[in-house]
Amino acid sequence: MPARWTRRRQPVSGEVKSCNLHGMFIETPADAELGFMMDLTIEMPWGPVSCTAVPRFVGVTENGRGIGVELHVMDRGDRELWNAHYRRVLAEQPE
Repeated sequence: MPARWTRRRQPVSGEVKSCNLHGMFIETPADAELGFMMDLTIEMPWGPVSCTAVPRFVGVTENGRGIGVELHVMDRGDRELWNAHYRRVLAEQPE
């Protein structure tokens, strides 16, 4: 899923490679300041979801180079849709 935010007044984009109920890893060559809030928009299949996220990791993982963010502030309806999406992703994982 595509994700985007603004850093120093410049648009930045990436691709969500993994997620959990409270965060996600966004593959991107961009950096982010650890612990600083970012306004993040995720392009979900049903439309955009906006939230405030906090970068907790920046670097290279098995999913590529990117940013691990923790989700903080999300509209109640968007949160319910995100939770439903995560449950679907989890159910699709092989056991």
